[in-house]
Amino acid sequence: MKRLILLFSMCLLGALPATDAFTAANGTALTTHNAKWTLASSGVFQIEGNEVVANQTSAAGVAFWNADTFANDQYSEGITGVMGSGFEIGLCVRISGTNGYFAIWDSANVNLRKLTSGTGSDLISTLALSLSTGDVMLLEAVGTTISLKRNGSVIMTTTDATYASGSAGIMGYGFFGASSPGLASWSAGNVSAAGGSMRRRQPVTFQ
Repeated sequence: MKRLILLFSMCLLGALPATDAFTAANGTALTTHNAKWTLASSGVFQIEGNEVVANQTSAAGVAFWNADTFANDQYSEGITGVMGSGFEIGLCVRISGTNGYFAIWDSANVNLRKLTSGTGSDLISTLALSLSTGDVMLLEAVGTTISLKRNGSVIMTTTDATYASGSAGIMGYGFFGASSPGLASWSAGNVSAAGGSMRRRQPVTFQ
């Protein structure tokens, strides 16, 4: 009986949260490093200094996690790496093809935007904010509320009902090699019914 309960609990938890530490040789393409990523919206990403960076200057690109199915209420979280200016890195939620929501930043500004057929538009005015290496950034979609947190505190929030489902991922623009803005690690998963992000599996215990 205990074995059945354990198996049922594992099925409920699924494979999420998704994680990636981006540990690979410099210049390795993201999808070569990990086939669980799919490129969308002209996305080109690679590993530099064990961080993921964009490698494109024509337009911002998207990569989303293809290995798991996300609930409608979901989050995408990253730890900032190198903080460059001019070019950007960020997070996505509810990505389906070239549609979804994303937050993107450089060393001086943060944007919360919507992606429509590959074209971005602001959901809220640009926030002037100096981020630091090691900041924990979390983009969350719960119902129609889209929020961005920095180190646990909400810094941008708005509502939009355009997209209700999709996958979590990353967004980026530009390339400065090892000096490009990057993410040192990434995770994504579902938001619990109680309103918290389910970032790790809890061990199953029996009394």
